[in-house]
Amino acid sequence: MPNVTSVITRTLQEKIGWNKIGAAIGLLIVAVAVVTLFRLLGDVDFDKVLAAIKAKSIKDVLIACAFVASGYVTLTFYDFFALRTIGRNAVPYRIAALASFTSYTIGHNLGATVFTGGLIRLRIYSDWGLTIVDVAKIAFVTGLTFWLGNSFVLGTGMTYAPEAASAVDDLPAWMNRVIGLGGLLAIPAEGRSGRRIGRSSCRTRV
Repeated sequence: MPNVTSVITRTLQEKIGWNKIGAAIGLLIVAVAVVTLFRLLGDVDFDKVLAAIKAKSIKDVLIACAFVASGYVTLTFYDFFALRTIGRNAVPYRIAALASFTSYTIGHNLGATVFTGGLIRLRIYSDWGLTIVDVAKIAFVTGLTFWLGNSFVLGTGMTYAPEAASAVDDLPAWMNRVIGLGGLLAIPAEGRSGRRIGRSSCRTRV
């Protein structure tokens, strides 16, 4: 089976080339994204949207825009830190930002984020010598970072205001506080675990 895979891979490389394949996949993803976005916006009443915006003060709109922009900026650091974690320091921030922004934006709108976002990352990072194994490592590290962030936010919230969580899960406040503290304690414990990613010949410490 590995021989068959290598033959197919070599044939694709010689006959078509990975750059052309990547470009075709990229165009397909963009086309699907445009169609999906068009369908999602089909039922939106833009007059109501404009009316809702006009009902807010300029200050509120600018603050909301600033938070949205800062959210997308921080999103770009997922890939940047993941690249440093797996030892791919040669990839500059602008490339990491492009890959992170496009993969998350398109992937979460189309669905099947691991597949669609992974293809976008592979298309962008392949020009910098990264392989599909590297992209898989990046996906793992960014996913781990996301859930550690969730653990911090939820743990802090449940520890500080356990009564608010009780309205959702119907658990006693003291139990929610214990769960929150457990989530916070799990973060440094994960860091001390020294998890390694990849094969023995190319391990990455998280």
